[in-house]
Amino acid sequence: MSTAAVESCTPTSLDGSSFTGVEYIGINTKSGISSTVSGGLVVATCQDNVDLFTSGIMTAVLSPTGGWSSHYIGFNTSADPGITALNGTFHIYNRDPGGGGIFHHTSTDGVTWSENTYEGFNTSGACAPVVIKDAMAVFYAGTGSNNGNNSVMLTYPFPTS
Repeated sequence: MSTAAVESCTPTSLDGSSFTGVEYIGINTKSGISSTVSGGLVVATCQDNVDLFTSGIMTAVLSPTGGWSSHYIGFNTSADPGITALNGTFHIYNRDPGGGGIFHHTSTDGVTWSENTYEGFNTSGACAPVVIKDAMAVFYAGTGSNNGNNSVMLTYPFPTS
């Protein structure tokens, strides 16, 4: 599998299809990227490209007063991490590198992250957190079989109203 440098498009597009230029943001990956914005900070996260199954969780942070800074958050993952923000706090969800447990980390600056917290769910792949109507839910690949396929699962209750 090839290694890709994570680049961002600059400036931002007003229509979602017209971008000019690219900029290296200081992290590399072999697979997916997730990003979010909160409190004027842009934070992107990915699984480092060292070893696809036990690679470090990396972040790149863009502050309003500086350029991009890249960071290893101190924990590894065995699938692409997902990130979102809720009430001024960034949340990363990832799969345990030694098994299928979903772990959760929090940060207010995108640089310093909390310890591993097991969320009580297991996954066979990546996690995709989302915030809707001031509540968080996490999509993840279940570990059971649905006609030979892993089912896409969602934490409950999903915020619909």
